[in-house]
Amino acid sequence: MSKNINIKSDTVVRNDFELNTVNGLKILQAKSLLKYQDFFTHAFSTRIGANTPKPYDAFNIGRHVNDERLLNDASDNRRKLCQALNLNYNNLTIPWQKHTDNIAIIDKKVDLEGCDAVATRTKDLPILLTFADCVPIIAFDPDLKLICGIHAGWAGTAQNILSKALAQMVSIGSRRESIIVAIGPAIGKCCYEVGQDTLTKLKNSCSDSFDFSLVLNTGLKENYVDLKALNLYQAIFFNVGVVSVTDYCTACNSDLFYSHRRSFGLTGRHGLIISL
Repeated sequence: MSKNINIKSDTVVRNDFELNTVNGLKILQAKSLLKYQDFFTHAFSTRIGANTPKPYDAFNIGRHVNDERLLNDASDNRRKLCQALNLNYNNLTIPWQKHTDNIAIIDKKVDLEGCDAVATRTKDLPILLTFADCVPIIAFDPDLKLICGIHAGWAGTAQNILSKALAQMVSIGSRRESIIVAIGPAIGKCCYEVGQDTLTKLKNSCSDSFDFSLVLNTGLKENYVDLKALNLYQAIFFNVGVVSVTDYCTACNSDLFYSHRRSFGLTGRHGLIISL
C-alpha cells in the first residue's frame, strides 16, 4: 500500500447498502451506485430466492460441486438473476477464480481461467463472481463508464488485488477521484480467525506506516482479522473518490449469505454481478 493518504471527510460511507427485492429475488445494493442505475446495474445476491436443496439452500449460483442437480440449479439461478436484473444471460462472463491477483480487461464474453478481477467498458456484458466469505468488491468509474468486479479472499487481499485493479483502471484512463468502490458482505473480524502465517502475509502486504492493529479484533485472544477493512484501506490509500463498505458478516448472517467457514466448507455461493 502507498504511504500517501488523502482522506476527505466524505470518502468512506459505512452501511449505505439496502436489501431490495427485485422480481422476487432478495439482493443487496449500494446506494452510492444506485444513483447511476440508468446506465449501470449491480447487485450482491443472497441465498434467498430459489429451491436448491440443503446445505446449498436456496439461491446457490456456484458450480463448485460435481452434482448434476446442483450444477443445473446453479445455471438456472444464474439465469434467474440475470432475468431479474434485465441482463443478458447469454453474454454472462464468469471467471474461474483461483485466489490470484490476475485482472482481465474484456470487451466480449470470454473464458477466464485463474482470474479474480474482471473489468470492462462494453455494454451488455455482465460479469459475475462468486463468494462464500471472501470479499466481493465493485469498482466503478461513472465518468469513463468503466466497471470492475473483484474477488478478494485473504490471498488476493495479501497480493493487493484491489490496489492492482484500481491501477489498471487508471491505466485505461480513470481518474482516482472519480472511482467509486463498494465492498460487499464478507466474513467479519468477529468470525475470521487465521493462522500466524496468513496473518504475517497480510501484514507484510501493508506499508510500514500502516497500523495493522486497526484491522484486528483486539477483544479476542486469537488472530481475528478484518478482510473488509484491509480492502477498505487499500481503496483509501489509492485516494479513490468514495468507498462504501457494509458491516454484513457472512458467518453471522448465514440466513442471508453463504459462509464457507461457518458451514465447514459445505455450502453454496452468492455472487457479485455488474453490467453497463
